[in-house]
Amino acid sequence: FRRRLLSLLGFQFRTFTPGMVLNLIQQAVYPETKEDFTASLIEQNFTDYDLRRLESYTRNLVDYHLILD
Repeated sequence: FRRRLLSLLGFQFRTFTPGMVLNLIQQAVYPETKEDFTASLIEQNFTDYDLRRLESYTRNLVDYHLILD
């Protein structure tokens, strides 16, 4: 998570305040408890549009830049 967050600071997250970024980075230091990977967990974190984009990527129908976010 931390590596991904830092890589996006120059692009999508460049409007974040320094305090917010430091808070996010510090939160990333402390690992969360792991949950079992379930369908409800996918529904909480991904929209139907996200899943369709990922499916298109796995079928080589779109390039990686369409799923970078």
